[in-house]
Amino acid sequence: MRSSDGPLQDLLVRRATFVNEVRGRFVVTSIQEDTQVSTSDSESSDKSSADANSPVSDSELSKVLQCPICLDTISAPVLLPCCKNSFCAGCIKKWHDGQVDKNKTCPLCQKSFGTIDSPRFPNNLTLQQVVEAKRQYHSEEKARTSQMQQDLHIKDQELHALDQEIHALDQELHAKDQEIAALQRKIEAVLKDASSASGSRDALKDVHDTRVNPSVP
Repeated sequence: MRSSDGPLQDLLVRRATFVNEVRGRFVVTSIQEDTQVSTSDSESSDKSSADANSPVSDSELSKVLQCPICLDTISAPVLLPCCKNSFCAGCIKKWHDGQVDKNKTCPLCQKSFGTIDSPRFPNNLTLQQVVEAKRQYHSEEKARTSQMQQDLHIKDQELHALDQEIHALDQELHAKDQEIAALQRKIEAVLKDASSASGSRDALKDVHDTRVNPSVP
């Protein structure tokens, strides 16, 4: 391993830890959601207990909270005495005012609910509370989702910055490696030249010794 790999290794460890931390947050959330689904499936296997204990799904709740006239989430719900069905106060008033016959009839059961020109139906306070609770829940869910998306965006930016830092350091280390390799080649060339020069000097010395002392073998 290169001696300069330390900073890069530290960054890689930081990146791995960072990614695992971010993933861990959402893996836990996913596991919790899967556990809830699994629990719901397990409960549904026992129909007798599921019908009594299992929570109402969002789609089922939306149908319950739907005005039979406008088919939207009921607003300011009022209760008709004829069939105990609830309608938007504005919707049933329009229905009432639009009927020519003075003996007004319910849009669902078709029974008469009065002959007065300006009916006063009791407010369905329980249903209104459910509607408000549902709206509050969805508002909070939307806020949580938005916050989670913002957190993910920030983490993504941090991860991108960390990747850039790792890339820059890796390029710097690569350049250093090239410099070291070039320096090693120069050193090897110098040593080779020095070895050749030493060999030449030894050869000249032998020739000189032979001439000076011919008796020397």
